[in-house]
Parts: sequence; structure tokens; C-alpha cells
Amino acid sequence: KPVNRFPAHCGRCIRIHEPVGRHRDFTAVETMPRYWLMKSEPDAYAWEELVAAGSGIWDGVRNHRAKNNLLAMRPGDLAFFYHSNIGREIVGIMEVVDAGLT
Repeated sequence: KPVNRFPAHCGRCIRIHEPVGRHRDFTAVETMPRYWLMKSEPDAYAWEELVAAGSGIWDGVRNHRAKNNLLAMRPGDLAFFYHSNIGREIVGIMEVVDAGLT
């Protein structure tokens, strides 16, 4: 039976963690990109629309925790684009180009 050597994720984002017990260089962690999960209903805003436009603004967020996560994003962070309700799958990977927009 494999042993889980990784700590649980922080609950607000998807992040790659170092194995438990290793020394972490926190200056390096601050400069590394963070990884997020962005979801949208395909009938409201589909992956194909984002690809066709080239870039877009993520707005209309009503959940306070999700809004705080949007404010925490930095340029260079990567995010999975997840279609919710219909399809329920990750359909693409996108890059954050502007910070602090909601």
C-alpha cells in the first residue's frame, strides 16, 4: 500500500507541494507560479469563447472565497479551465495575465 508523503492541499487552490520533511526555500516559493482551478458553465462562458477571444476577464463571481482567490492571483499563475454542470471536465489550461481583477 503506497504511503501518502504529501500534505493535504490548502483547500483554496491546487498547488504542488514538497514532500513532508524537506526544507523549503520560501523565497523560491514566492516566485514560483501558483496553480488554480477556474470553473465556468459552458453555456455561460465556454473554453472555445476564451480561445477565440485570446484573453478575457473573469467576472460575475458571487462567492466571497472565490473572489478572494481571484484577488490573490498573480500574472504568470496557471489555471485549469473546468466546465461545470455540462461535461464536468477540465478542457484547457490558461495563464493569468493581470492581477486583482474581479
